[in-house]
Amino acid sequence: MTELPDPRESLPIPPVVFDDLVPLWHGKKDPDPVYKERCGWEGPRPDDDWGGSQAWRWSKPRLAKIWFVPVDVPGHVGNWGDWVKRQDEIIAGFSELGFEVEMYQDGSSDELIEMLQGPADYRLIAAHGEEDLDGIRATDRHVSWTTITENIGATGLLHMLSCWSFDAGCKDDEDYYDFRAGLLYAGCSAAILCDGVGHYFPGQLQSGESFEIRRIIWILERSLEVGLKAAITEYRDRYQSMLGPLGASVLVDHEVAVGAPRWAV
Repeated sequence: MTELPDPRESLPIPPVVFDDLVPLWHGKKDPDPVYKERCGWEGPRPDDDWGGSQAWRWSKPRLAKIWFVPVDVPGHVGNWGDWVKRQDEIIAGFSELGFEVEMYQDGSSDELIEMLQGPADYRLIAAHGEEDLDGIRATDRHVSWTTITENIGATGLLHMLSCWSFDAGCKDDEDYYDFRAGLLYAGCSAAILCDGVGHYFPGQLQSGESFEIRRIIWILERSLEVGLKAAITEYRDRYQSMLGPLGASVLVDHEVAVGAPRWAV
């Protein structure tokens, strides 16, 4: 079993400094300019939106599709370019769980649409999200939340690191609907989405592995053993034990699960 990684390891600072920084990153917006980068989270975390129980029919072999934005895009700071050089690490981690991996790493809208189409047991999307209908920001343009629901194929678990993905809305010719509901209607068994503005730790652990990759794989591995609901519950409990309620909130209070509670088992 992969160990749940400690985010303090990924930052070149002592643990006590991490504790001091959490209130600067996480919490209600503050007019003091020192705190201008706060995420604006006011809590509590929304309840997970569980529903559906149909057993997922696995591919043989299992298939994971991963798309990420490797460069900075207008209006946002930070990217997932580190994953380009960590391709072997990513493939090895998923392969240990029995997955073949398709990586889409130019960050373009065309590649995102390609990644979404067709069935996949697992999809991972790493891109900045927008609060309005614009959706997520690829390197060349926005891809709306509606476009994602219209193109996604049958999916076991969709894990989106994109801000606002839990809160997002879609609009078709007739009506407005929740993005998360659109995903389930389109054939996603389950998803992990981001409530509000999330946080990302791009550093590496003492082992040389990526904190974020290890964290993501831990959730998937544990889901395969006990189901998504039990895995997410354990994930939150462990980080609260490791970091305390405030420190853990940076990670666990932005991630909300939807769909089949027993996905993967």
